[in-house]
Amino acid sequence: MRFLLIQCCFLLITVATSAQKSAATVAKTDPRSTKSGESAAKTVSVASKPAPNKGHLIPITLTPLKNCTVYLGSHFGKSMTLVDSCKLNEKSMGVFKGDKKLTGGIYFVVSPNYTIQFELLMDDIQQFTISADTAQKEKFIITGSFDNDIFKQYSQYSTEKGRERQQLESEYKAKLSNPADSLRLRNTILQLDNDVDAYRNSITKKY
Repeated sequence: MRFLLIQCCFLLITVATSAQKSAATVAKTDPRSTKSGESAAKTVSVASKPAPNKGHLIPITLTPLKNCTVYLGSHFGKSMTLVDSCKLNEKSMGVFKGDKKLTGGIYFVVSPNYTIQFELLMDDIQQFTISADTAQKEKFIITGSFDNDIFKQYSQYSTEKGRERQQLESEYKAKLSNPADSLRLRNTILQLDNDVDAYRNSITKKY
């Protein structure tokens, strides 16, 4: 995966709360129906589909980082923004949490030096756990989110395209003295970036 440097001046993204549906119970008592001097109640239950929990609660373990702040960021159009942060303890553990749900889409975990570690998907269920190591970013594990298992495909795609881009950039720098070759390589790099953006946007729209 291509690792990006994030500027500290990112704006906070607006978070949206999904509509909640709760189960409702309606009780009706017929005073004419009695048994042994006690009223017999007729109860009608109306249950809706269980609603996702409010807010977000995402425990994270990011070794070997300790006693430092890490961040949760989001792709916002063609830019990126930080939306949450948490302090890792001596065991490299912390929790991203808030009373409001985060806007669905593609997010990423950022190290204290503002380097993207890996990307993940934020769907309607925002209670899951993350376990990762900064030395093996591509091997991060997310537990409790089925959609993020699917999202692994995107991560693999992004990693592959990132490596292609690095190779093209090396070739481009070596061909700067040749206008025709450098222009061709530059256009190839731009097309690759557009392909990655299009792939990312297709996932964002789906979720």
